[in-house]
Amino acid sequence: VIVFNNLGEKRAANKSAEVMLGYEENEIINLSINKIIEHDIEHKNDNNIENVLPIDLSLLNNSTNLLARNKNGEFFPVEISVGKTKINNETYYISTLKDISARKKDEAKLQLLATTDSLTNALNRRAILDLGENAFSLARRHDRPLSIMMLDADYFKKINDNFGHDSGDKVLIALAKTIEQVLRTSDFYGRFGGEAFLIVLPETNIFEAEVVANRLLMKIRELEIPTLNDELIKVTASIGISEIEDTSANLMKIIHDADGALFEAKETGRDKTVCKALRKNPNQIKLVPTSLQSPALSRTKKAL
Repeated sequence: VIVFNNLGEKRAANKSAEVMLGYEENEIINLSINKIIEHDIEHKNDNNIENVLPIDLSLLNNSTNLLARNKNGEFFPVEISVGKTKINNETYYISTLKDISARKKDEAKLQLLATTDSLTNALNRRAILDLGENAFSLARRHDRPLSIMMLDADYFKKINDNFGHDSGDKVLIALAKTIEQVLRTSDFYGRFGGEAFLIVLPETNIFEAEVVANRLLMKIRELEIPTLNDELIKVTASIGISEIEDTSANLMKIIHDADGALFEAKETGRDKTVCKALRKNPNQIKLVPTSLQSPALSRTKKAL
């Protein structure tokens, strides 16, 4: 607890405040408020904390989350509430600070559990779709490129049947790690279901996405996943890519087209990338099957 008068001057601090902040009471009283309270967690650019704390009437009988700083210079989140009282006709504001570090850690853990696939540590289906929707909305609003990839492990059922589900799980984990290593910081991915991963590439046209996809396939070909019997599993994958170009399209349509391109990749030999881009005329679809070994032989055709 820190007590202020109606001029915003600190008048007292209790023992708990001393323990929390690492200062003696007289040090707390003499310090600038900016030495103790950094700024609002939700408004990190607000440097005028003295205009908000502790005598802003909007904080009375309410609480907000702020960053506090102890004597060692370490920041930690606190919940602060402000009360008002009168003593001998003088108004005082009583600021109660509560260390919420543990609560914030628990919230972060719950958020991680709610958005992460438990096997691969990739984003789960709901989380990747939410991020994809946001990326799609931004791309459409600002007329910016956006590409979607669907990646699927080749012959995954055979891997499970021949080596067991434990080995199949290892393959999925290895695929997720490889995707994370290859993607750029602006990209994100998640496990879409089964052995399929959805990859979102903001600010990326289909030709740039193809380069990323082929780099990804190269890295996947290098994988050797050990089984419980000390055998090594070689893995390949197929990728379908779709690009946003029609402003009337929605995210699920782009995903559907990427999934169709993935099916084309599976049907024409696997271990390859197929690009499928929306055009202004929805009846005009471009299919571009590509092979890393012979990119010059990439061919284009129109689908009905």
